[in-house]
Amino acid sequence: MVTLVKVSSDVTMTIWNIASGGEEVTWKAHKQRVGEIAFSPDGRILATGSSDGTAKLWDPVTGREVAVLRGHLLGVRSIAFSPDGQRLATGSQGKEAVKLWDIATRREVATLEGQGFLFYFVAFSPDGNTLVAVNIEGTPHLWRAPLLADLDTVEDAKAKAR
Repeated sequence: MVTLVKVSSDVTMTIWNIASGGEEVTWKAHKQRVGEIAFSPDGRILATGSSDGTAKLWDPVTGREVAVLRGHLLGVRSIAFSPDGQRLATGSQGKEAVKLWDIATRREVATLEGQGFLFYFVAFSPDGNTLVAVNIEGTPHLWRAPLLADLDTVEDAKAKAR
């Protein structure tokens, strides 16, 4: 199914089937404004980011909420899937410029600090190794995007040291 997502000012979202021209499903997505949406590379997950500080994962066929990712105090301003669909990046502000999430576990795996206000753009490089975020002043920030295997190795080392 080829889909189009419409986000309304009343925080509802609508999935449209482009082929048939028909509305498939409409639902209330967040408590506050939905600012960003992204489909996973395989199209099976729709991610939304909101001023309410959450990102949500949805089944784009049914509109069913799959997960709520909580952690941004100042709202989610940008959102992007890694090319392999295993990670999600959410952009916000300052010390929590970008958070990385493991899609399989629905857990936050890293917080990347940035300078400035309102990271309104976030994206992975095509190989998934680099993450870029741009703040409202237009200043780009680049990070090596940690792979989930790298993060697991760090966590294992921390656990052994305890």
